[in-house]
Amino acid sequence: MTIFEESYLHFEFDDSFELIASDGNPNFEKIKQHLQGTKDTDFLGFKGEHILFFEVKNFRGVPNENAEVLTEEVAQKLRDTVAIAIRAVRNTTHDDIFWTKLYKALGNSEKQIFLVFWLEEDRNIPPRGKPRLQVLTEKLKQKCKWLGVKVSIQSIENQGLEGLTVSYLPTKILTK
Repeated sequence: MTIFEESYLHFEFDDSFELIASDGNPNFEKIKQHLQGTKDTDFLGFKGEHILFFEVKNFRGVPNENAEVLTEEVAQKLRDTVAIAIRAVRNTTHDDIFWTKLYKALGNSEKQIFLVFWLEEDRNIPPRGKPRLQVLTEKLKQKCKWLGVKVSIQSIENQGLEGLTVSYLPTKILTK
């Protein structure tokens, strides 16, 4: 079992996942030091034959961010993470086997790549026009089209990954 805490959320991945967190990872930190403004997704790795990139945002208790700005940020993080992965395999100091596996998988057109955008928001805002998740999904798909990524927006209310349990961290729920 792999456990991560991110954005006041507790993630428990069963053994069908093989993931690393980017925060504190020596390969990510080293590369980000050399190029200011580089950002990365929160977790990355595998579930079976699938490549996964996870980005986590928890906007509970704060106003929803503009859909265009939010999807642009997530797409840029995915782009930067792919670049970091390529560099990491060539200059890794840790997790050599993981980085080599990721590098080979990214180059294999038969492997599916998924961007899992974990988004927690207050849902008490009445929708106008298209539902917000539909708009976000469409925008992310368009911005990530270059990589052939399948986009999935998930939340505690809308969990769809077998082997993953997510909960709010106690006493750390964001408030206005």
